[in-house]
Amino acid sequence: MPARSSAAANEPEVGGGGIVKILVTIPHYFRPRADAVHGSEDAGTEASRRLALETMLDALIAQFQAQAFELDFDGRAIAHRPPAVTGLEIVFVVGQSHLLDAVDRKSRRFQMARSTIDPRLLGFECHRLMRDNRNAFDLFFYCEDDLVIHDPMYFAKIAWFTATFGVDRVLQPNRFEQPGRGIAAKFYVDGALPERAVADPTLRDAGQAILSASPFGAELTFERARNPHAGCFCITRPQLDHWMASPRFLDRDCSFIGPLESAASLGLIRHFNVFKPAEPNRWFLEIEHRNTRFSDGFLHPALGKRGDSR
Repeated sequence: MPARSSAAANEPEVGGGGIVKILVTIPHYFRPRADAVHGSEDAGTEASRRLALETMLDALIAQFQAQAFELDFDGRAIAHRPPAVTGLEIVFVVGQSHLLDAVDRKSRRFQMARSTIDPRLLGFECHRLMRDNRNAFDLFFYCEDDLVIHDPMYFAKIAWFTATFGVDRVLQPNRFEQPGRGIAAKFYVDGALPERAVADPTLRDAGQAILSASPFGAELTFERARNPHAGCFCITRPQLDHWMASPRFLDRDCSFIGPLESAASLGLIRHFNVFKPAEPNRWFLEIEHRNTRFSDGFLHPALGKRGDSR
């Protein structure tokens, strides 16, 4: 295992007893259009988009924010247990058109930051929110509005990776869909991209391509991401500082596929070495894409499957 650097020594230890505060920023937009390209513009997806929002929020709150209780049979009492994370702030960055007014907020605690910017650029406003709250949080999580975390160790694994391998490396999850239609499987949707899909191929340096460590007694392997995109990212405060020091921070460059993809990935490509868990431990860090458009468009036709996705 590589020696821990002095910079990494200051990284937050999520789940290790330290006080960790996490800012979750989510760009959210929904407005039906006749020429819809994304699910946020498809009138037929309104119900499923709202369900994805609620599922995403419920997972974040249940895993990292909710109170926990434990039954003590011996004392016939109920003991209170703290949440997995001591401070989790969820902020949706929205314009005029969104679905949040229809989301039940009785048990879902979140805030809204409003913007008049072009809705396609809301992701960059999330970056601004991170910058403006730099001193208040330890981890900064950017996430599209249809991604669900099932792993209570999600943020702990990211903090561990950075502390182990250094602040110049970022760990991204493997994004998957559950295709339904009688298929009990995961469909990983972020396969290798052609080199031309990256705005500036020279940004991928010739550094170490494979990393390994054995935190649980079994060797884990991480590879330089052949596709850095996952619709999300999580960075530490020192990593945010490094990114903010660049003149490209908040430049709204949309040259990586499109605005949504650029907000989620271009900053990582330019300023960090991006890794993902490799086979056979692809499962180490995952996130679910609740929109099944990839499996509907690619997997099911290939398997000859028809009908509703869920």
